[in-house]
Amino acid sequence: MHISARLEETTVRTLLGELLPVTVLLDEDEGEQRWIRIDPARSVEFAADEGLRLEVGGQLHWKTAGVPVLLTIHSAQLLLKPEVVDDAEGARLVFRPSLETMDLKSVPGFLDSGITAIVNKRLAAEGDKLAWHFGRDLANRFPLPKELLEIEGFTLAAGTAGIQVQEDAIVFKLHLVLGFARRTA
Repeated sequence: MHISARLEETTVRTLLGELLPVTVLLDEDEGEQRWIRIDPARSVEFAADEGLRLEVGGQLHWKTAGVPVLLTIHSAQLLLKPEVVDDAEGARLVFRPSLETMDLKSVPGFLDSGITAIVNKRLAAEGDKLAWHFGRDLANRFPLPKELLEIEGFTLAAGTAGIQVQEDAIVFKLHLVLGFARRTA
């Protein structure tokens, strides 16, 4: 059985409205946390075959020369790239974040790009955490009545899946594997 889900702009904006603002812990150094706070999206754009491109603001808690600093992000362009990743439990749908650009208040542009690269490295290490484990979540066995002597249950599992970002939507396609489990003698 094949299932296709189409997430259009209204749905995506609703989900982003529930997700943002969010603070992401980047790391902890000698008890001092580095984090980035991403404010609600100012704009959302579908970038075909790439992902969702968001314009956001926020804050960055950083450590410079051993001194903690709270920086204001005037604007940043964030790309959320959806990807289907196979794992031991079947598969999962992952949204990998990356900062394409970032403009920090009172910080020279050449430092902005250096900090952006460091933040992206840390986001990449955490990038698989914004995920739906559909392989695990959809795997199920439904018991059937004992009057069906040889049949124990009906099984459901996620098969192959794919994700595509179009100009106006994200389309997730999934093949479900259906079957019956027989009782063992």
